[in-house]
Parts: sequence; C-alpha cells; structure tokens
Amino acid sequence: MKAQIVVYDRYACSDYYNALTAQLAARGSSDEAAVVISSAGSKDDDESLTRFKRTEADDEKLLKRFRTFGDPLKFLIVTAKLGTGFDAPIEGVMYLDKPLKEHTLFQTITRTNRTWRNPVTGQDKRYGIVVDYVGLGAGFARAMSPANPDQKKSQIDLDGLIDQFEGELDVAMLRFAGIDHANVTTQTLLDAQNRFNDDKDQEKFATQFQLLEGVWEVAWPHERLRPLRPQYRFISQVYASITPVDTQASLLWHRLGAKTLALVHSHMSDINVTPAQSVIVADASTIQRLIDEGLEIDITEVEDKTADEIIDSIAERLEKRLEGDNGDHQVWKSLGERLDKLREATIASAEESIDVMRSLFELAHDVTVAENAEDTDGAEGLNLLPDPNVGALTQIFREYVPDDAPAMIGQVVNDVDTIVKQVAYDGWAQTHKGDMAVRRELRNALRKYQMHNTPGLFDRAYEYVKANY
Repeated sequence: MKAQIVVYDRYACSDYYNALTAQLAARGSSDEAAVVISSAGSKDDDESLTRFKRTEADDEKLLKRFRTFGDPLKFLIVTAKLGTGFDAPIEGVMYLDKPLKEHTLFQTITRTNRTWRNPVTGQDKRYGIVVDYVGLGAGFARAMSPANPDQKKSQIDLDGLIDQFEGELDVAMLRFAGIDHANVTTQTLLDAQNRFNDDKDQEKFATQFQLLEGVWEVAWPHERLRPLRPQYRFISQVYASITPVDTQASLLWHRLGAKTLALVHSHMSDINVTPAQSVIVADASTIQRLIDEGLEIDITEVEDKTADEIIDSIAERLEKRLEGDNGDHQVWKSLGERLDKLREATIASAEESIDVMRSLFELAHDVTVAENAEDTDGAEGLNLLPDPNVGALTQIFREYVPDDAPAMIGQVVNDVDTIVKQVAYDGWAQTHKGDMAVRRELRNALRKYQMHNTPGLFDRAYEYVKANY
C-alpha cells in the first residue's frame, strides 16, 4: 500500500524528503517519495521549496500515481494540503509529526481509514494505521468523546488492547483444550475442526479471531505478544484451515493480514525446476510400479510403447468421440485439454517420467470411463461423471493423508482446484512467473492443512496440476 507523512511546516517537508529519498537510495529501493505543499515557488521561498513547484494539473497527475497500485510513488509528504477532499483508499499508513487539534486531527487521520482490496493477493485492508510521533492520543480521545460530559472519555492504550488480546486468546484456546498445539500437523487440524458443531459455530470462531488478528496486526512485534505467539499461530492455522476458498461468499471471512500470514506460512519457499527433454518408454518395471499403486493398466496394450505412441492412441479415441453426437460435451473438452497439456510436458528426470506416464494412464482410464458412460446413457451418462480433475486429485491425496480424514481430503482438493484455476492461464507452465505462481498457491493450500511436509505430496500434486490445468 501507500503512506502519507504529515509534518510541521513546508521546510520540514523538504527535510523529510531529503532524508527519506536518501534512505531509499541507500537500500537500492525503486520506491519514490514526493512533496505536496501550497505556494511552492513564491518569491519568499528558497531553492529547497521552489523545486517542488507544480501546476494543479501536475499535482493531479502526481496524486493519480499515488492512488495507483504498483506505481513506485509510495510516500506523500505534506503539511497542510490534502486535509479534506483527498480520497486514496490505497493509503495504509499515516505518519504524524505535527501537532493537530480535535476536528483537524480527526479529519487528518481519517484519510487512511478507507477500505481497499489488493488486486493481486485479494487481501482486504479493513483499517489504516497511524504512527504518532507527537503524542496525540489524548487529543484524539477528546475529538471522539461523547457530548455528555459526565460520560467517561475514551482512552487509547496499547497495553489495554494487549490485555484484551490475552483474555480473548485464553477464551479461544478453551475450545481446543487437550489438543497439542506446539507441533501442528494435519491430524492436529483435523482434531481442531472436530471441535466445531456446525457452520454457525465456525462463524462465531471467525468473529472471535478477527478481534485477535486486529490487535496482532497493529501491535506485533510488541514484547508482550512474543510469549503468546505459539497459541496465536495455532488459532490462525485453524482459521485458515476452515476459511472458504471463495471469501466473496461472506463478508465474515477474509484473507489473513500480512503479519499473521507470515506467521502461518513461515519458512515457506518456492522451488524452481528447469526441465529438459527426454523420451519416455512404458517399460515393464514402470508399468508394474503404477499397477501396484492401484492404476488399471492393460500391460499387453502399452508395454514398450513411447509416451507419444500412447498419446496418439488416446487422441484417436478422443477424436471419434469429439466427432460424435456429444462431441461438444464438457467431459470430452476437459479430457482433450488434459491430453494437449501432456503433449507439451517436458521431462527433467526418470522420476518425473514416471509421473507423466502415470498421468497418461490415468487419462486413458478416464477416457474409458467416459466412453462407457456415453455408450450406455448418452449425454446423460456424461453429465453424471464427476469432474475429472477433482476425482484424480482426490485419488492422489488419498495416497498420502490419514485414512480417517475424508472430509479434509475433500476440502483440500476443492481448494487446490479452485485456487489453481484462479492463477493458471494458457501456457503458465512455460513461464517462470506462471510456474512460480502455481507452485506458491499449491504450497499455500497444502500448508493450510499442514500437509506441506508430507513426503512426495507436493511433487505428485504439482505434476498432476502441470499436466492437466
């Protein structure tokens, strides 16, 4: 987001600009700062102020840059301008280094109080942050005090907020009494989810969590919060594990704040693989390994065939169906897209070759199922088939997660399917940016359910996603 700095006078604006731009340059940052002041360039001003002289049209262009997500202009330095009528929801922080009184104070700090949604991450800004260098809390309390002089005035007290955080955290943790939160695993989250009776119970917990997160995002890294970090991280992981993927469905659920998200996803990193071309052959040992995994394969039809030969065989079968009465059905379209992606697959290792061959056999099996459904019941039979991608991902996850977690398997599969469809685009696997985005979101989905450390699961799921999305 963006920030505004409110300082004592116009010369202080100049001094702040010099200091801030020097700090940014020293860190090699591309971020920029700008000064917006009145009457810059009058006859009584020296060069330190005349350099900020702009026309009104130029000022409007500058403020448009400030409002624009991704523009390097991140800081506006002001003293009196932009007090009223300035609307920039992207402004997340205001630094106050100027004495202000009552309504002037109130009008100033509300500049940063507009809600805003990050267009890339989807994270919501629900409040702004004011960094107070002068000590204006008492003045703000007076500005917000009720008309009734006998009613106790408001106090702004960080220690009081943390006291409330401690109390609410203790209450939230009572729900999970007996669950070891020090080492959170998939089973830990499954046990925690079993403590909710229904959706309304989960929504009550979500409301409780929002209060905790609001204090954490503002106050961390306050020393009093450090001993509470393990409990809050556990609560955050539980919240993340039950949050609907489509947070637009309810205003109650939201993306985690930046500090909370960093806590939940600590130690996460992306992995980049540069693939190389090679030929894949379905030899007897590879086929037997896949049969042992539970795949239905007719050895006599595929042994010693190359991947290209198997693809051509599947393509021939699909072409017949696409030319038939139900050729425009979504099932055949989806199977055809999966085949096209497998044609484009590049192989980096023998192990990856097995993954591609596995995907080919899974596709061949799904084509057979669709053929039988169409031959028996026509389009109605195709309509009854499950989403091929969801079904295949479900089978993959069943191989890796506890047998007593069927509900969690359904949740994580739907999350992966929904999120990958949101970030993937045609040709994503051939670009570094697209590959990193899909890997990152897949890791996020696994970490949400504490499955990120399950040996082999990420690679297996990623190879399927790469071949089929």
